[in-house]
Amino acid sequence: HGSLATVKCLIDFFPGGMAVLSSTYGYPIDCAVAGLCGRESDSNTAVDIVALLLSQDPTAVSREIDSLPLPFEIAFEQEYDDSSIDAGLEVIQLLYYDAHPQATEECNPLLLHELCKKENVAEGLVRCLLDLD
Repeated sequence: HGSLATVKCLIDFFPGGMAVLSSTYGYPIDCAVAGLCGRESDSNTAVDIVALLLSQDPTAVSREIDSLPLPFEIAFEQEYDDSSIDAGLEVIQLLYYDAHPQATEECNPLLLHELCKKENVAEGLVRCLLDLD
């Protein structure tokens, strides 16, 4: 998990890097979103990184990769706990409502069902999905 300063430095040295696809992890924004829960007490850094990546390349949120979820779907699929739920909801706000408002039409209609099957699904995520309309 990188720091915000590291991401800024990488953007400065390699501005086109946000459009580079990793065969394992997708685009940089996908990695930033997927790293939300691994930060434990530092999940707000992930929010700042996602916001920075979106400010540099707003199209990153809607780039599709065969068989890989979009960034907002990755955000919904994370295993949030009390230390990361607020950051998770903030990232969902950035990805779902702010940067990709048409996401509600494109979202997998079974996403809510998939979330509810999880053992420790965060109530805030379910509420977020229910309030999308």
